[in-house]
Amino acid sequence: MEGQGVGRSPVKQYVQPPSFDRIFKKHGMYDGKLFTAANRVTYTFVAEKEVVSIHFDSQRKTIFYKGHNIANMPLDSAQLQHIGQFRHALEKDRNGHPFIQEFDASLQEVLSRGAKE
Repeated sequence: MEGQGVGRSPVKQYVQPPSFDRIFKKHGMYDGKLFTAANRVTYTFVAEKEVVSIHFDSQRKTIFYKGHNIANMPLDSAQLQHIGQFRHALEKDRNGHPFIQEFDASLQEVLSRGAKE
């Protein structure tokens, strides 16, 4: 009677991890949430079974990927794709519209600096 309690049904020997697909996936893509403040915007979403957070501070003209300043890190194709998703979220949400121009300029500056190095 291993795995059974007295008078109870069998006890599972493992715990199944949560399914992000069921919780977050809609219409073939993972929906995220855009949070805005006076001079900051953050986009949080699920990608490759992990939470990704991208933050833009328009006052400092700085973009952070999972808490790291992208000016100080090499960006791979997946990270660039996530930053593209952030840009798309700014377009979709009217609260993100005021940040688009400054975000584009900041991203372009970081990418051009990275290309020179």
